[in-house]
Amino acid sequence: MLIKKINILFLCTGNICRSPTAEGIFNKIIEEKRIKNFFYVDSAGTHGFHQGQPPDKRSQRECLKLNINISKKKSRKFKDRDLNKFDYIIAMDRTHLEFVKNKNFSGKCKLLMHYSTNRYYIDVPDPYFGNEKNFKETFEVILEGINGLVNYFNLAYKKE
Repeated sequence: MLIKKINILFLCTGNICRSPTAEGIFNKIIEEKRIKNFFYVDSAGTHGFHQGQPPDKRSQRECLKLNINISKKKSRKFKDRDLNKFDYIIAMDRTHLEFVKNKNFSGKCKLLMHYSTNRYYIDVPDPYFGNEKNFKETFEVILEGINGLVNYFNLAYKKE
């Protein structure tokens, strides 16, 4: 029996901090849980400011602390064809959520923190203009959200 993969896109502004970090963490967790074959995962930015560039070095350093290497990822801008390719678009903040809603996406689009049990954050903070401490905080917030997202998929798509 063939099972259709669940296609997930993580979305932030420039695709060099938050969304590649979320993609990397999600891939690491689904690999560890041996469910990677059920997903196709990507990330993009609402703007093409950094098109073709690798993730911010500070994001890379935070990810490497958990042996997650995102250095090969290249920033890309969201394209309208993504609306047909992905089942879920996971937005890092409310501006990204509105961006997708304005495009009449037919799949599920939610904030990453919607899946978190920690309701302190609604938006994943953008660390780009911050320091190492901001990148560490953002990494921890994303990790919390990703753990909730993986739990959501475990419950929603449990084997019958």
